[in-house]
Amino acid sequence: MEVTYMRKKYRNFEIISKKEYINIDDIINKINSNKSIKYYLYILHDKDIYTIEDEKKNSTHKANTIKDPHYHIYIKLDNAYTFTTVANWLDIKENFINKIIGKWGDVLLYATHRNASSKYQYDDSEVVSNYDWIAERDKYQVKKNNKDIKNELIEKIDQGIIRRNNYTQYIDVDMYVKYRKDFESAFKYYEDKIRNKSINKECIYIYGTSGSGKTTYAKKFCEDRNLSYYISSASNDIMSDYCGEEVLILDDVRADCFNSLSDFLKMLDNNTSSTVKSRYRNKILECQYIILTSVLDIETLFDKFHDNFHEPIKQLRRRCKTYIHMTDDFITYNLYDEARGDYIKATTLPNPISKLYKKQRLTEEMINEKLAFFIGESKNPQDNKNMV
Repeated sequence: MEVTYMRKKYRNFEIISKKEYINIDDIINKINSNKSIKYYLYILHDKDIYTIEDEKKNSTHKANTIKDPHYHIYIKLDNAYTFTTVANWLDIKENFINKIIGKWGDVLLYATHRNASSKYQYDDSEVVSNYDWIAERDKYQVKKNNKDIKNELIEKIDQGIIRRNNYTQYIDVDMYVKYRKDFESAFKYYEDKIRNKSINKECIYIYGTSGSGKTTYAKKFCEDRNLSYYISSASNDIMSDYCGEEVLILDDVRADCFNSLSDFLKMLDNNTSSTVKSRYRNKILECQYIILTSVLDIETLFDKFHDNFHEPIKQLRRRCKTYIHMTDDFITYNLYDEARGDYIKATTLPNPISKLYKKQRLTEEMINEKLAFFIGESKNPQDNKNMV
């Protein structure tokens, strides 16, 4: 097995030796005279310190004591060669030679311990090389940092922290443009992972007259709890711009927005993340809450579905466990009772929303201002004479 290993060929090698065991000038002269060696760099590590882990492995390596000065020599070859060949070139023993594990850029970082912050940080001037290794190292560092950041962002996508609706808060435009395909694949993977996954979703049904504050109440519910929300469009594609928000507000919900009652009930399922049809691609509904607003009470909305004879209204009620009735003056909260299969009144409170938007009676002055703005005249003849 050992012979087979020695015959393997590599392009990048590392030579590590204590200072007293090699003549560094002689080694570098041999490297410079060998056309098969494209690049090299070396550094003397004379300030490295043994750690507690080092002492556990070898009791003679006392923690916090300085290691013997030793050279790190790195060479990059034009082709792959065996350990034996490299040892013969440099006239050293093969046990001084290791293949470089990882990328050449990692070697450039390790030479001065740039990628090992717990170790002594050597100055770039202590490295000797035959090419501009600093430029290559810095370029690799930027690339590596970007990849590390990208991987961290992908992990947050997989955890559901970064979603389609908030990715601009985490990913800057340069990173997004560069790794867009990676991020899109991560979003797709996350959506596939949660498809049909068991969840705990609550549906709230709010009905009342126009202007009673149903939509405002729904938005305030989200904002008070710091929840992201999406307000559906009043069309056949209610999920067109949904991007994984925590709350879906089905504003002014209508039966004709859905293909069937079955699709509607599936969307409202409290325990499963469902797939909802959308024009360009189906959307995974992963919200914590669905808030429905309507001028219709829940029974009237149910009757609007042409295929409602397939399901009892209980199926809709038990999904919408919180049932709220809003008027200009009051909000009545009703909760679904599983045993009864119907709602029970919990409480009635003053409606604070309507006070935010007081209905104002038009005055003669307001009428004149509006007419003057739109048609250039008012009901006051004197005003009309003064108009140009």
